[in-house]
Amino acid sequence: MINRKFSDGESLSDDFKLFAGRWVAIINHQIVGHGGTPKQALRAAKEARFKENPEVIFIPMQTPLKFPELFYRIRELLPQDEEIYLVGGAIRDMLLQRPVHDLDFALKRNTTKFARDVANAIGGAIFTLDEKRETVRIIYTDKQSDRIILDFNSLRGKDIEDDLGKRDFTINAMAVDIRNPMQLIDPLGGAQDLLNKRLWYCSPSAFIEDPIRSIRAVRFAANLDVFIQKELRTAIRRTVKRLSDVSGERIRDEIFTIFMGRKVALAIRALDILGCMKVIFPELERLKTIEQSSPYISTLWTHSVETIAKLEGLLDSLELVRKPESSENLIYGLVYQKLGQFRQQINQHLSKELVLGRNIRALLNFAALLHEMGEEAKEKIDEPGDVHLLGPDKKMVEIIEKRGRALRLSNDEIKWVRTIGSYNLHPLFMKPGDTQPSNRAIYRFFRKTGEAGIDICLLSLADTLATYGTSLSQDIWEKQLELVRTLFIAWWKDRDNLVSPPPIISGVDLINEFDMYPGPRIGQLLEMIREAQVMGEVTTKENALLYIKRKIGERG
Repeated sequence: MINRKFSDGESLSDDFKLFAGRWVAIINHQIVGHGGTPKQALRAAKEARFKENPEVIFIPMQTPLKFPELFYRIRELLPQDEEIYLVGGAIRDMLLQRPVHDLDFALKRNTTKFARDVANAIGGAIFTLDEKRETVRIIYTDKQSDRIILDFNSLRGKDIEDDLGKRDFTINAMAVDIRNPMQLIDPLGGAQDLLNKRLWYCSPSAFIEDPIRSIRAVRFAANLDVFIQKELRTAIRRTVKRLSDVSGERIRDEIFTIFMGRKVALAIRALDILGCMKVIFPELERLKTIEQSSPYISTLWTHSVETIAKLEGLLDSLELVRKPESSENLIYGLVYQKLGQFRQQINQHLSKELVLGRNIRALLNFAALLHEMGEEAKEKIDEPGDVHLLGPDKKMVEIIEKRGRALRLSNDEIKWVRTIGSYNLHPLFMKPGDTQPSNRAIYRFFRKTGEAGIDICLLSLADTLATYGTSLSQDIWEKQLELVRTLFIAWWKDRDNLVSPPPIISGVDLINEFDMYPGPRIGQLLEMIREAQVMGEVTTKENALLYIKRKIGERG
């Protein structure tokens, strides 16, 4: 067998163009076999012309793969005698002409040594994920501050074909030899499945071997717009109970990748249909049996998922690059009109990570999913058939904490989601007839919630849209948007006056002036001064001392 590239000077006939991106076996200028790898093409040729030795070549793809600059830097470090492949998601994303953020490499040997050499050369942080299997990760930040994850693994099996056959889905079972990166290795037809928007497993035992692939299938369906085949759906349902044996960390990583992406509500619905949600979030099952009266239009489960869908619509309307469909929708058009000036700050806020690899957008979606959880006994029946769930309660906070611990979220993440859940409708704190909250109310709101108050505002808007549906009046919507706009102005434009007024007096000043002892009372008085500052009642140290003197006198 001769294995060579199709040179730049050679032209492709129409017959050859049909096999673009494939390996073909040629005898006397005729194609006698083809496949996703050189071995497959040769095998096909031998079945028809077993006595002859064909020439095996790769037919260039019509759109060549576009590798990131970092790939070529890594290729330069490869020793001549090493065998290394770029595999998986990077190949898939390049075929889709999407940005590549992760590079996965499979090596036949010396995996850890090569990864260390790469880390030293590019200046990345290196971590050993699995010492026994020689799995190493490098986190690299480029000049644009974009983070790229590099994973290095030993080949699973005797060669690259064997390795690819052990992966999850055909669209991820593609590779290139980094010495010949324009020659696709695709033994399972992943490129064709990608073209046909078809999600298919590499092996019928894929979900038995690793149940987490059930969630991953839904993630790919949502993010890549591929269709989960009927046989795949059947296999997922058959093995879904095995998800209970998967570690919380792995489930968290898959679920939060969904939460960080697009079409989150679609993914949640698909996970529910396939039976995954009752294993991952069993506490949500009871919401399917609770219906609420007007203005609610559905069960609490449907409402929770619809809230996520509306949240996505809101955030889409506030993207830095606006989508045309956002302009055509009155509801989202008003969102842009009232809040569009903050879209850069909102997007920066949602992209912020409390823990490496998990951003606030994901935490907001997580909170939206759980925001209707509460004590079963806290249903209030006014009249037969008239049910209203009361507001946030301790039970909901307990559920958030319990699920957060099960998913191995950090303490900071759990606290953040707990804050959103505890005050999920708190921006709607105005009395009937009020048009704007007072400065004191704004200050107290952000004192309790901090930056998570931004997420509470966004969730409250989405919750309103999901609650009212098409019956939402423009008047109600504009008033709520105006309220949220006021809170955003306070946080991003007037923070020194309304959120974090600069200290004009200290606890020591109070102790010295009023002959007081250190203790909680000092903190209470300082808080009174801060509230007086935001109300414009005190502006100097002297004002503050007189203010406190008066308050102490009033209390005797």
